[in-house]
Amino acid sequence: FSSSQFRNFLCGGSLPVRRTPVKDDKKGLDPMPRKCKMGALVRRRPIRDFTYPDVSHVQEPSSLGVSRQAFQIHAAGHRLHAERIEPGFLNPDAGGTTLVFLHEGLGSVGQWRDFPSLLSEKTGLRALVYDRWGYGHSEPFTLPRKKSYLHDEALVSLPAVLEECGIGPAVLIGHSDGGSIALIYASKYPERVRAVITEAA
Repeated sequence: FSSSQFRNFLCGGSLPVRRTPVKDDKKGLDPMPRKCKMGALVRRRPIRDFTYPDVSHVQEPSSLGVSRQAFQIHAAGHRLHAERIEPGFLNPDAGGTTLVFLHEGLGSVGQWRDFPSLLSEKTGLRALVYDRWGYGHSEPFTLPRKKSYLHDEALVSLPAVLEECGIGPAVLIGHSDGGSIALIYASKYPERVRAVITEAA
C-alpha cells in the first residue's frame, strides 16, 4: 500500500487488501489454499467486494500545512539534533502545549517520517522531534551506555531539552524506549505533562 493509504489509515480509514481471483469449484468462496507454506490449515472465506478508500483528501508530505526547521541544541552536556514543527494554524485552545516525539531504541528523527508533521497539522499544535545522544545526527556515544540510561534520558536529558527549547506543557509521544522515557518523566513531573501516548513501551 502507498504512503497516502497509510496516512488515511492513521486518520481512521482502512488499508486495502489485494486479492488475485482464481477459478474455484465452489461459487462464492475465496480460493485460498487449504494449507499455507508452513503446513498450517487455513479456512476458506467468502469473497467480499473491496472498494479502495478515497484518499484524495490526504495531503502528501510536500503539501502539509506546516513548516519544519532543523537546528542543534546543547542539553545535558551533549550536542543534539532537533527539528521544530510549526503548524500553519495554531489551535487557540492549546495553551502553549507542544507535541514532543521520543523515538525508539533503534530509531531517530528520520524514522518518524512525516507523522509528526501530519499530527501537528491535524491538532494545530507545535511539535518537537529530536535525536537522543548517540542517535541520528546527534553527538555519538563516547562510553558504554549505562543500565540506567532510560532514567538518565527521562530525568536529566529530556528536562534539559525542553528547557533549552522553551517548551512548557507537553504531550509526550514515545515509541518503545521513547515511551518508557515519557512515562518515567511524567511520573516525576506530572504538572509539566498534558498527556502521554506510548507505543510498544
